[in-house]
Amino acid sequence: MVGHGPGRRQQGQIRDYLRGSPPLRSSVPWRLAAVLTIAAAVGVADKSGRSAASYCRFSSANQDERSIFGQQEKCRSRAEADGLTISPDFEFRDDAVSGATWSRPGLDQFLAAVREGRVGTVYVESLSRLARDSVLTLQTLQELVHQYEVRVVSIDDGLDTAASDNWEMVAAIFGVQNQHYLKALAKEVTRGQSQIVREGYCVGDTCFGFASRPLADPTRQRKGKNAKPIMEYVIHAENAEWVRRIFAWYVVERRSLSWIARELTRLGAPKDHRATTKNWRPQLVAGVLSQRKYIGEWTWGVRQNYRDPRTKTVRQKLRGPTESDRQTRLRPELAIIDRAVFEQAQNRLAIQRNAQGPRRKRRIGEQVVGGLLSGATSTSSFANPRHLLQGVVVCGECAQTDETGQIRYRPLYTGGKNAAYMQCHGRLDGTCDCRATLNRQRAEQYVLNAVGRILIANPTVVELICSKAAEHWRRRQAARQDSEPAIRRKLADVEQRIANLVNLCEEQGAPELLDRLRELRQERERLDLDLRRPGEGDRKMATPPTAEWVTEKLRTLDATLRGEAPGAAHALRSLLRGSIVVTEHRERNDRGVEKRYLRGRFEICVPSCAVLLGEDQASNPTPDEESRHVVDVDFRAVERHVQLADQIKDSFDAGLPVAEICQRFKISETLYLRAWKHWHASRGLQVPDGRSLRSRLERQRQADVRREEIMFLWRQDLAYGEIAARLDIGIEVVRQAVVADHEQRGEPVPDGRRRRKDIRLRRTGEWQKDDNLDTT
Repeated sequence: MVGHGPGRRQQGQIRDYLRGSPPLRSSVPWRLAAVLTIAAAVGVADKSGRSAASYCRFSSANQDERSIFGQQEKCRSRAEADGLTISPDFEFRDDAVSGATWSRPGLDQFLAAVREGRVGTVYVESLSRLARDSVLTLQTLQELVHQYEVRVVSIDDGLDTAASDNWEMVAAIFGVQNQHYLKALAKEVTRGQSQIVREGYCVGDTCFGFASRPLADPTRQRKGKNAKPIMEYVIHAENAEWVRRIFAWYVVERRSLSWIARELTRLGAPKDHRATTKNWRPQLVAGVLSQRKYIGEWTWGVRQNYRDPRTKTVRQKLRGPTESDRQTRLRPELAIIDRAVFEQAQNRLAIQRNAQGPRRKRRIGEQVVGGLLSGATSTSSFANPRHLLQGVVVCGECAQTDETGQIRYRPLYTGGKNAAYMQCHGRLDGTCDCRATLNRQRAEQYVLNAVGRILIANPTVVELICSKAAEHWRRRQAARQDSEPAIRRKLADVEQRIANLVNLCEEQGAPELLDRLRELRQERERLDLDLRRPGEGDRKMATPPTAEWVTEKLRTLDATLRGEAPGAAHALRSLLRGSIVVTEHRERNDRGVEKRYLRGRFEICVPSCAVLLGEDQASNPTPDEESRHVVDVDFRAVERHVQLADQIKDSFDAGLPVAEICQRFKISETLYLRAWKHWHASRGLQVPDGRSLRSRLERQRQADVRREEIMFLWRQDLAYGEIAARLDIGIEVVRQAVVADHEQRGEPVPDGRRRRKDIRLRRTGEWQKDDNLDTT
């Protein structure tokens, strides 16, 4: 059939057409069936009408690219012997890719062509080109042969899936051999690297601050084809200076890891060649501070590469401390940091690790030990919030527009003692200028107060909610009336089919009939549940919702919002339209000190009947402008002197002295003066002078305060001077107290000289001898 096909020129035109030559495609409008027929005659396609293909691969960049051309030539020769021709468009290849890797560009393109039905026969030089993993080899061959009926020909292995039924056993044997070759090769590579390490040369284990260069000694060079030069370690001058600066910040200036990371990001410091992120993080800084290579201790073979058996990704695990491949070299000439400075850094890192130890967990089997942070992912945290505002407060300073034109914000993370504060993560790596923190409890209280003012304390909103709830109730009733007859008809049909299957099972007892009967019964249960679910809702709301019902539900919603997470958080999300966007603002207080605080903006949507009933929010229609309320909240603390200003003014107007006011509110006189000034300044009044206010108080004399003490001693016949000496007061104070006491009782004030004479006579016993004495 091939001998009677088109000539060479026509064959070339057909190949150009199959390759996609635009001029020829536009000038030759052949149908697909005719193209496949001619292609089969030429030998490009097999009997099924699908094309022949080849797959070639070499695994290392050190190998010659000409090996690909040799493999392709071998595949073309075998295809021509089979009467087929491999088009250049179906010659798939992978350059410098390991056969143990599951995802390869060339292999993925080849499998895509097979799944599209464009490949019927594939040629490979050997199965090792297809894969170096036994599992991958068998899975790929079984998919090609059994699922897509592709003929696979391995030239060197003598394998042809169309010629023998025992090809799977042969493929399994070659697959195990190819996989064992990788293990043997890995041991040889490790042995060679270990020898290079023992000689003191570089094997690619440099870190930030170091580099490598070819060895200058011509006698110490590798021999062979494409041999790499032997490399030696050198200090990278620029990066080493950054390492010294990091240690100086941490040890000398006692800077924190977060501050160092922000400063490195701000200054545009370079990173290690293995780094995968753009900005510096505190974890990277801690890694630099823990690297013992900076004091000349080079350890090799601490970790070992292994390939995950499920995902085939390469990971690392720690070697045992006694394994022979683990080596330690002392290279003092490569030291960048002084050992004393390095040890100081390790001591401080150890103190910080011990302080954070209770927060770090790692699970090994059923045992939990210290080590790694036991944090949750962002997805799980949002789905299971631990507090009211988790995942809904975002930083407005970090707004970015994605490829779809939508503005995206960075959520604030919760930290601090007892998770009391929220802040932007960008402040740690220096990508965000927002420095203000958000007190979580205060923010929650402000948000809840705003929601309460809009939804509960506003009669207009209650009326709007009532109308929205009534509209939703009518839609539910209409949907029930439309869906209930259809559900009942379907349920009756399922009941009839169940009855028929029961009769057949009694007669025949076939297992497949029993399985079908089980499926129908499950469907009947689902239909019965759908039929009962709307009825339960109607029993709860047999009539349209009233204002009293809406008010009660809003109070229940408010109680839920003030309850525990995650219920409160999900209830709040049902009311918010979007997130709470916060931006940083600054202002100066009355003392001229600049204060930073966050101002939040969010939208509250009036809830419908679905939300009040606890139904899925997705069932609610899109809120209109009437149902949306924009709220601006300043998340800043009210200073204590501002809180006490009105109370202090009321106490002052009541006539209390300043000392008593300070004692009542347990404040200092300085805080009292700040509150006094704020009360007048906030109302545009001038602060009065304190001296002009003294007349408002009734002055209390010392004689009035201590009158009882003075009169007690006065009645014991003590002279004015003796009373003054005992109480440490003046004689005039004693006289004033005596006068005030007699005036209060309406008695005349006794003469002083007469009282002294009477006291003297009583003390000497001559009182009875003097008949002229006045006994008063």
